[in-house]
Amino acid sequence: MCMMCDGFSREEVLAHDAAIIDEHGYLVTGVGSGDPPHWTYTAGLLDRVGHPELIVAGPHFEVAGAIINQVGRQILDGRRFEVGDTWESPAGPVHFGAVHPIQFRLGTFNVWLSLVESGYLESTELVAVQAIAPVGSICRCRLCEQPDLSRPESRVGVAPLAPNRAARRRRRR
Repeated sequence: MCMMCDGFSREEVLAHDAAIIDEHGYLVTGVGSGDPPHWTYTAGLLDRVGHPELIVAGPHFEVAGAIINQVGRQILDGRRFEVGDTWESPAGPVHFGAVHPIQFRLGTFNVWLSLVESGYLESTELVAVQAIAPVGSICRCRLCEQPDLSRPESRVGVAPLAPNRAARRRRRR
């Protein structure tokens, strides 16, 4: 659903997002529709409970949103997930990894940044952890691969490059 496409102003959309955070403790934002690549992340966990925001990159919103909501409810109940942790979801193990600071400057978390800029969120320094979906919960096409966001060269919303056969041959030597 695109509220701005439906005629709402940017301020109305941000007020709506802030109301969701007030009611539920955090907002889940899904980016990308149709074919992958996708990413899904939270806004509000940092302000509400001092927990890093969550991001799932790669899987469709239905899978990523389910993981984020399962983990998010546990966070609101007092549990913490740090880099290196593993949580056993109904679909399999979810691993938690670092998010390189470059992601915070690339527009990966635009809704969070807009909510801060508009005064709806008070945190000024974004901190996030990547929740890596269980392998069995996502399709196995190359476009649904989960980028390792701890690496500065990793990007969300960009299809993985086709393997370069010449580079692979050079690495084997």
